[in-house]
Amino acid sequence: MSVDRNKKQGYRDNHPARVYVALDIESTGGGEADQGEIIEVAAIRFRLEEGSVARVLERWQTLVRPRNPIPYKISHLTGIRQTDVEHAPTFSEIRDKLQQFLGNFPLVGHSIESDFAFLSRQEFRVSNIPLDTYELATLILPQMGNYSLVAVANALEIQANGEAHRALADTYMAMNVFAALLGKLEELPRKVINEVNRIASNLQEWPLRRLFEEASEILARQERNSGGLGSLGALLKQQLSEKQGSDNDLIFLVSEDKPQPLQPRPDFKFPYSELNERVASASLPIRAILDSNQHMLLEMPGNDHTRAMGLLAPAIEVAVQSGQSVVIAANSETQRDRMLNKAIPELQKLLATQETPDDNFIATKEKRRRRSEEKPTFIANTVKHQNSYICLRRWENFRNMEGLTSDELKLLIKVLLWLPNTTNGDGAELRIMQQERLWSRINTQKGLCLASHCQYNQRHQCFYFKARDRAEASHIIVTDQALVLADAAGQAGTLPHFDYTLIDDAHHLEDEAGRQFGSAITPNTLFDFLDWIYRPVTWKTEGGSSGFLSTFFRYFGDDTSTEIKEPINSKLSAAISHIEICRSSTDNLLRDLTELVNQINQDSGQGDGRIRLDGKFYSSPEWGSIAGTWEVFKQDWEELYYHLRDLRDEAHNFKGALLNTEEMMLDLNYYINQANYLLNRLSPAFDGSDNAQVHWMALHPRTQLVGIFSAPLQVDSGLRHMLFNHKKSVVLASPTMTTDGDFKFLRNRLGLHEAKELRLHPERDYAATTLLYLPNDMPEPSQPGYQKSIDQHIIDMVKGCEGRMLALFTSNSSLRMTYKAVQRPLEQQNILVLGMGLDGTRRSVLNRFKNTPHALLLSTLGHWDNPELFNDEENSALSFSVLAITKLPFDPPSDPVFAARIESRQYNDPFLQYSLPRTILRFKQAYERLLEAMPGRGVVVVLDSRLTRRAYGPTFLNSLPALRTKHDTLTHLVPELRNWLELS
Repeated sequence: MSVDRNKKQGYRDNHPARVYVALDIESTGGGEADQGEIIEVAAIRFRLEEGSVARVLERWQTLVRPRNPIPYKISHLTGIRQTDVEHAPTFSEIRDKLQQFLGNFPLVGHSIESDFAFLSRQEFRVSNIPLDTYELATLILPQMGNYSLVAVANALEIQANGEAHRALADTYMAMNVFAALLGKLEELPRKVINEVNRIASNLQEWPLRRLFEEASEILARQERNSGGLGSLGALLKQQLSEKQGSDNDLIFLVSEDKPQPLQPRPDFKFPYSELNERVASASLPIRAILDSNQHMLLEMPGNDHTRAMGLLAPAIEVAVQSGQSVVIAANSETQRDRMLNKAIPELQKLLATQETPDDNFIATKEKRRRRSEEKPTFIANTVKHQNSYICLRRWENFRNMEGLTSDELKLLIKVLLWLPNTTNGDGAELRIMQQERLWSRINTQKGLCLASHCQYNQRHQCFYFKARDRAEASHIIVTDQALVLADAAGQAGTLPHFDYTLIDDAHHLEDEAGRQFGSAITPNTLFDFLDWIYRPVTWKTEGGSSGFLSTFFRYFGDDTSTEIKEPINSKLSAAISHIEICRSSTDNLLRDLTELVNQINQDSGQGDGRIRLDGKFYSSPEWGSIAGTWEVFKQDWEELYYHLRDLRDEAHNFKGALLNTEEMMLDLNYYINQANYLLNRLSPAFDGSDNAQVHWMALHPRTQLVGIFSAPLQVDSGLRHMLFNHKKSVVLASPTMTTDGDFKFLRNRLGLHEAKELRLHPERDYAATTLLYLPNDMPEPSQPGYQKSIDQHIIDMVKGCEGRMLALFTSNSSLRMTYKAVQRPLEQQNILVLGMGLDGTRRSVLNRFKNTPHALLLSTLGHWDNPELFNDEENSALSFSVLAITKLPFDPPSDPVFAARIESRQYNDPFLQYSLPRTILRFKQAYERLLEAMPGRGVVVVLDSRLTRRAYGPTFLNSLPALRTKHDTLTHLVPELRNWLELS
């Protein structure tokens, strides 16, 4: 235990005391208070002085002896070993000292509530105000993707002070982060801070409220002391806002001129000769396909960046020559961002070089740089679904609404601080808890856009229309598959007209089409919709209400007569009363459905909670017991539709005497149409009227609330009629599109019958570097002893390869069983065992695996095809020597869509014609990505003997890249592994 004091003269001045205590706790349970014990505590008492400089007053730290031994994993992370704490005090022995040090000062920490939880478990009462630097960072630095303490410190250019994952070092870092964040807070314009304080006046229990109040006082004092100048940064922002906005415009929106339309350049030629051979081998055939207005299937194994370059080059040439946009769709945000931030800048630089004469190398080098930055040969942008962008009209209405919850008020504050800094208005930039629910209150939605009647659009400030304008003026539009499909279905609204699209990772297209052409109705969907219309305030003693109908009076003018108000108010009251009836029947239906799903799962022993809604279900006694509840729900929602329609019609009768009638009618029509949409989506699920869709119920894994879902039985006709038949050319590309060397399966599933095919071979000769080991005496997954054999041989292999191994599972339950079985014996050998979903966030688990020489990573199927795991330039490569695949990833029979397709009589042999090729593609995609991640010699072990014993084994193996293959016994596995890896 140690105490340092800093009592330098002059740390007190005439300013009010701003003394805080920074706190951090290290434990044996990571961040989970119910799974660990405290092993180290550090606290720093500090004062914030002028300029938000932290002056340390006193610090205190101590190790703490836990009741149970420190796990190897925690020692590896923190450096605290069992021998370090053997003579340390117990928590009860430091309790009084800690209480004395904390006093009643506000406590600062990163995710400080986690520290409070650990203290609470020790029955240590903390009544201090918690000031969370994590939450504060999400407000002050709203566009960061990663809010770990280290990431925030790096963004603020704060250097680490000591060892990572040690309490004192993290306490120093949290203190400095807190001071820097407050410095940025005090640079905000007074208007913004005042508006935050106005909103926060309804958040009496919000700890960060006091920081904005203090900032307001500090700025006022600075203005008094400096004759009204205040903070220079705040003053400049304030002046900017007053020039650009009206008195009530707190968000400093910059008007943006509409970009110039694209102009064709028929003479433009892309310099394909400057591309490497692999890129050109894809680009030139794609260019020929686009020229001939045909469709194409392209299998191009290997690096994602290489494939992106191959797609972009011909797309750029077509777009620049024609003056029309070409759309490129990635499968993930990671791939999209890599294309925008790496591949596209490389090609812009290449073209700038080609288009600049080289008569004076030194002069033209600078010209080329300026040209690529100022006026690139082609313009590229990204665009998202309409729902991704904030609607400033809805935001303004929401900001002025009464009766908001604490989460909604915090959303207002977060958005208020974000809007001055965003150029795109994309909600993905925000870290919002309950993101979908809250964001849907203020985002742009089809049917809720005033378009030309909206003041923000008229001032060219609307983020949605600015995104559309940028897209129309872009040669290359980089987006995702979901948006292309939503656009094809008429649900997106952001893409301009386009004739050519290139879709990467197209082996995912069928599943994505199922999501886009299906539906998901959750409790939040239904209750949030009702709340948008009208919600009584039950959490305040003074009562009140919120929602569209609660503010309907704003459409009445001062001179609106009683004769007009009375009939409208009558319809308004009837609609409000019926909303409460709908809320009750919705609650009854969802409660009964949840109980039904739980009962069926319990009776059947089914673990995934999905219940298919088919003929068998409708004839079951279980459905018969709640069919009446559904009928009541259906009738109530039908009546809601009519009540809202009656209100609209009555208001329309007096349209000339009301205010803002365009907005009123737009919103009313939206709610009417949405009530009808929700009912039409639910009705087929419970009356069996739509055989083209598969319907099912499922429980959310965390909340255990029931949702009702649907997906098309087949997507081929939808893709053909909505996408392929409407485009001149669609190129579908992927590293994995064939099974047993044939495109037939994917071609049929997607309905792309008239398409050219191109299959490129892998770049690497895997047979020279990689051994595929197939044990022939492994129990099959359905046989006794399989799980025990998996566990034992994973232990043996990890020891044999000295701890650079990745093991993949097809379910979380099997991963957890192996994790539990192998952790202790391997950690006794100083080999770190990490489990995805068990040892922290995906990012933290990957970083620990990458930076630990002797480690085993257990992962699941959901991570197999994740591009974030590969080609990661920010961290060291995900390198390993041994890949163990425990089971072939067949779809579970309980999957409703899979089961319905198997039963659809579309196939003579559903297993060979659907289940097997689907499994091969899923396996092959992950398999090839992981082979790419092996930098040198490696071994792949498939611990599923069906691959060698079943008749489909050769088809499976013929679909994979050729490796050096060995069939042998489990006894010889480890010696062969060590011999191949050249381990002594």
